Amino acid sequence: MTDQSAKNTQVSWQTTQAFSVFLLYILRPDIEFTIIGETMNFLIGGGNHAWDVAPAPCCVNLEINGKVERTATGNATETMSRKEWDVSDLKGKTAQLVVIDNNSGGWGHPNFDDVHQADSKGENIPWDRVLAVDARGKLAVTWAQMKKYY
Repeated sequence: MTDQSAKNTQVSWQTTQAFSVFLLYILRPDIEFTIIGETMNFLIGGGNHAWDVAPAPCCVNLEINGKVERTATGNATETMSRKEWDVSDLKGKTAQLVVIDNNSGGWGHPNFDDVHQADSKGENIPWDRVLAVDARGKLAVTWAQMKKYY
């Protein structure tokens, strides 16, 4: 390894570490919403380091009162796939979606997007309706909105 490639590797690692800390900070604000749907569905990709088995998880958790009620990981690929949780037993409860990015190894990053609650017919419920129920937070929906904090 040349001196230049060693420097590039160090800068890349430091940038990745700083970005991971940034994401953990930005994506873990107190975003609370009431569960009104039967299911929640979303796109997830990236790391597959599960919350309950990995020493350094990389996942998305649905938390209620600080307790992890549901968790999901990617499939160690950049391609996101749609996953779904049955949340019918949690209806009426205040929840948070928490993106966990604690892994700096291989596939140590999450990709997460396009989150919805769905009704009993499987139709997605618009977020303005979800948030109108009893919202206490603001969802960052675009990179442009998030990067003002970086």
